[in-house]
Amino acid sequence: MDAKAIAEVQDGHTRIERVRLLIEIKKNRDKHADECERALVGWRAAYASQINAIAGAMQEHAADMVDHATNERFNYNAFNIPDRPNDHTKEYDRILRRFEMSRDDEIFLSHSDFDKYVLDEWRWKDEHERHVTSYLAGK
Repeated sequence: MDAKAIAEVQDGHTRIERVRLLIEIKKNRDKHADECERALVGWRAAYASQINAIAGAMQEHAADMVDHATNERFNYNAFNIPDRPNDHTKEYDRILRRFEMSRDDEIFLSHSDFDKYVLDEWRWKDEHERHVTSYLAGK
């Protein structure tokens, strides 16, 4: 069922059945957690590769810190240590807990909260997708 079809949109907010809201948030949370887990595997491989490259360069240039090919000081900052992908699963868990404890059968959400919780459109989503894509590209 389309996420927009499960809720009644009203002026300034969306009224949604609590059970349906929980289902949508859990689905989004599980997808996010799975993506993070898979991206972390790719990140570890990329991170290890860069650390090994740095270790090799240090062994080669440690005595005088000079790159003998160019006769310049060796620049260890030239290595690109990848950023660890951010895991936002706790944000989903906090929201789930809040709505699990609610005594209301229907929840009123602002449109921006509906976009986050149901449509899975968070402010950090683009960066998350870039990390996931980059770390899974090598697989």
